[in-house]
Amino acid sequence: MLAFLPGLASAGFAIAAWVSFRGDSRRALAATRAASLFALACAVAAASALAANGSMTSPWYGVSFRLDPLSTLVFALIAFVGHLVLEYSRNYLAGNDRHNEFMGHMALTIAAAVLMTTAGHLPQLMVGWFAMSIVLHQLLVFFGDRPRARIAAHKKFIVARLGDASLALAIGILWFVFGTADIALLLESARSGMPAGAGESLLPLAGGLIALAAILKSAQFPAHGWITEVMETPTPVSALLHAGIVNAGGFLVFRFADVIVLSSGSMDLLMIVGGFTALFGSVVTTAQKSIKVSLGYSTVGQMGFMLLQCGFGAFSSAGLHLVAHSLYKAHAFLASGTAVEQVKVARSAASDDTPGVAALVTSLVMALAIYLGVGTLFDHAITESLAVQTLGAIFIMGLYVFLARGSGARGLLLRTAPVAAVTAALYFTLQIGAAQYFGSQLPPLPPAGPAEKLLAAIILAAFAVVTMLQVLPQPDRARWYRALYVHLSNGLYANAVFDRLTGGLRRDTAN
Repeated sequence: MLAFLPGLASAGFAIAAWVSFRGDSRRALAATRAASLFALACAVAAASALAANGSMTSPWYGVSFRLDPLSTLVFALIAFVGHLVLEYSRNYLAGNDRHNEFMGHMALTIAAAVLMTTAGHLPQLMVGWFAMSIVLHQLLVFFGDRPRARIAAHKKFIVARLGDASLALAIGILWFVFGTADIALLLESARSGMPAGAGESLLPLAGGLIALAAILKSAQFPAHGWITEVMETPTPVSALLHAGIVNAGGFLVFRFADVIVLSSGSMDLLMIVGGFTALFGSVVTTAQKSIKVSLGYSTVGQMGFMLLQCGFGAFSSAGLHLVAHSLYKAHAFLASGTAVEQVKVARSAASDDTPGVAALVTSLVMALAIYLGVGTLFDHAITESLAVQTLGAIFIMGLYVFLARGSGARGLLLRTAPVAAVTAALYFTLQIGAAQYFGSQLPPLPPAGPAEKLLAAIILAAFAVVTMLQVLPQPDRARWYRALYVHLSNGLYANAVFDRLTGGLRRDTAN
């Protein structure tokens, strides 16, 4: 019965929403605070139950809940971030006539997220996935008199329904192929290999549909534009969206990892879309003047990198990334009011010195030495698989940028090197820890084929180009560079095309 703990937490949020809708702001605040504290207690109890008894699934009573390393971690994350966002919301909309309604919708969204991420069977996962999106839509249009908010919500609604259709079809196929809706039994059957008969042709389709649903949920290129335009919503909604809801795509791929790895096409799709979106979001972020829009494109890029990790089969790294991104984005949005001052301080502290060729070469050698040296100390198999090799190469590029930027001022490189070494130690510690924590849920990966190796090479080459653009002197006065900056600041106009396809331009003109 301990597996019902997430259900109790979800019910607590649902009751708090009911009280909020029927009462005033005072009752809404009291009910949501009690529900969030109760959810935190349930999350701690669930983690203790997992540690003591291992993974478990509750009996079916209309609903069923699954406690395993992934769902327990995400449950705790939702409870923690949900508590922070609800506490922030207490004062954010204080005095608003609809404060109680706002708190009710926030509580319902969190309840749906818990229902989905801890689902023990397929229908519950689908209901939670759909309910989370529908209730979130009410929050996106909370200020209904703002035309841009309605346009963004309209585009989000279209993308979400496409994702819902993809997931519903995938769930139907999985239920038909494996003959069960129990997620644990389904994944156990998938781990034994590709089923014969109709399943051999249908299962790759199910994997592709799951990947497509995750891509649409995670605001990947080219259906990403809505997430950069939902800034008209209250800040707590942005925090909840970027720190929790948008991560559902990565969670979905990890949850059905045993199915995904049976389809090389699904893995390749995640690598291509995720890799391109990671680069696109990261580069476009640097050309934004608005703090919140910059955070929006940052989320697009981070979600792309998470799906890229899944495409490589680095599911434990993706799970670690999910937690880190959620905590970072919750803090970033809830502290966005002070972000401008922080940027000013960072810019004033930055060095204007440009590193020379010798400094760049030295930085590269040091980055390689730190990675190899620390990896050896941790006895980490840095050539174990294509995923480890590729992610390791990307991490080296990050170390290189950090060291190169510190090499412009005299003596600064010697001070940044120890920090880089500590960062590498943390990287290996977290990677090894995540692999051990998720060990029982990590599916056996097929050997990488020529297509996967080619994709990895292309992705690494693209990351290398972006890395060099960050450390080489920028030709600020060159016409091509100024033109490129303008195009990047407009997101390469991908969102304008999406506006035309979804009728967003007509709605904007009408308003």
